[in-house]
Amino acid sequence: MVSLTPVAHGRILIVDDDRSQLMVLEAHLRNLGYATTALHSVHEASAWLKSSSTLEYVCVVTDYWMPGGTGLDLLRILRAEDPTLAVIILTMCGDKDLIAGALRDGVHGFMEKPIVPRVLADHVTRAVASTRQQRELREATQIAQEVGRNQLKLLRHQIAKLGRRLQAHYQPFGAVSGDFLSIFPMDEQNFVMIASDTSGHDMKSAYQSSYFHGLARGMLQCGGTIEEVFRHTNRMLLESVNADEIDISLAAIAFQANLETMSIRCLNTGFPQPYLIDGEGMASPLSEEPSNPLGWFPDLPHASQQTQPVGHIAFWSDGLDDLADRLQLDPLSLVFRLCQPGEDKSKLTMHAADDIVVVRASFGIEQSVADQPFAILAQTYRGDQLPEINEHQTFIENSVLTALPGVPEDKLSEILVCLRESLINALKHGCKGAPDEWARVQASYHPSTGCLRLRVSDSGPGHDFDHKRHEEAAADELLTEHRGLVMINNLPAQTYFSGNGSIVTMDFFI
Repeated sequence: MVSLTPVAHGRILIVDDDRSQLMVLEAHLRNLGYATTALHSVHEASAWLKSSSTLEYVCVVTDYWMPGGTGLDLLRILRAEDPTLAVIILTMCGDKDLIAGALRDGVHGFMEKPIVPRVLADHVTRAVASTRQQRELREATQIAQEVGRNQLKLLRHQIAKLGRRLQAHYQPFGAVSGDFLSIFPMDEQNFVMIASDTSGHDMKSAYQSSYFHGLARGMLQCGGTIEEVFRHTNRMLLESVNADEIDISLAAIAFQANLETMSIRCLNTGFPQPYLIDGEGMASPLSEEPSNPLGWFPDLPHASQQTQPVGHIAFWSDGLDDLADRLQLDPLSLVFRLCQPGEDKSKLTMHAADDIVVVRASFGIEQSVADQPFAILAQTYRGDQLPEINEHQTFIENSVLTALPGVPEDKLSEILVCLRESLINALKHGCKGAPDEWARVQASYHPSTGCLRLRVSDSGPGHDFDHKRHEEAAADELLTEHRGLVMINNLPAQTYFSGNGSIVTMDFFI
């Protein structure tokens, strides 16, 4: 039976095989301002729903014991059709097994018979509020997902405009993402690239990032600068936080590139440190100073400027740093691997706990960024970290194998032996175990030549090696340090010493 009462507060579906009980429920619910649809069995309700929509209803009130099916059966049917629709089950007594099963299946609440009007009103009010809240949440999620899909479409279009100068990997953690990447061509020679990472993984985060990128696009098109975009956003977030309207911070990084002068300006607020990759593929931080996200403090850092005739930049959101920490490897190795085309990245990122944005971009000579040597390792160790040499070696091995999973086992052994011996020499003799000295390990890979270049350097004064004497000593005295230097000099395809011996560079072809 369908009531013709105007739908002031919405329509409620009632299912009960007891006709007198059904009439009582209808009367109470109409007095509360609800329209009703009254049915007598699970079968009848299931058939009815096939010809109508669950969206017509704001709540379901159903008896538990009915011929041909229970209220729990109806609950399962409804949850499969519309998980936002709140269901209240009527029982004669508190059956623990019934309650446990219904809770597992997503029931909103229970009511014991006989019906008390005040209790019914309270249960229904809360159930209707839950239904509406869940539907609003679902609608917002769908909108945010559409925003994310549009972001991906726009990003692909923007990347295509830069052609071979850029590689990127974008992976939302969930259905919605707070990480966004946008590229704004200003003219034939100038463009701006902005990435952002909003705190959280909900619709609020996605909307905030989307708003920020839309604001940036509008301000830049009207002649604004990246500093003005960041200042405006920072001021807006600070005012909103101080007014207790939102609790969001926004990490963002912007690059303004001029292809004619081969120069870049970088403004970083809270993003992980971007890296400059030189012509050899070796990585160095673009700026050593850490920065805070927008929405934390009134002051912003100054943009740094650098000419980049060769090489390229690499940057990523903190989701990649988190994943690298989980996998115990250098994030640069993940950057290289994730930017490789035509490969399923799902296994590599299955342990990710945050959104990930990764970018490699070349603003210098017009050469495909995919063909340029790229850093897969850049680690600095204190001079007193020799006792942790085994941990360092494992970390380096994980990084190399992640970036280059096809390295032959015998070649990997040679690489690790030479790296270990070089690092031991740097920590022991270059740094002399002093905590205020440092040793650095860098590695790069050149895709077109298959060359893996390793470099170990230290802050010590160096030492001019007599390799012939060391080879003779290794044969005569069998000293470990002599044998290590001999391996460093002979296992790689080429070995170079510079900085009076404080820098050793080794090439392996794999």
